[in-house]
Amino acid sequence: MQQNIALITLPNLTATTLGVLLLLDLVLVVTINNTANLLALLNALRPFWSQMGPETPATNPQ
Repeated sequence: MQQNIALITLPNLTATTLGVLLLLDLVLVVTINNTANLLALLNALRPFWSQMGPETPATNPQ
């Protein structure tokens, strides 16, 4: 949960601050915001991927 908050907050705070100072274009600020949200979503889904993945057959080393 804290990883997701950091993934969203840090890039958005930086992009918004630079956008307010007119150092970044508005479209770039929105792109950074959406990308950060997408990364947080994918990070939140990470535990489910290990449960849904194909099971590896047990190997018998000889």
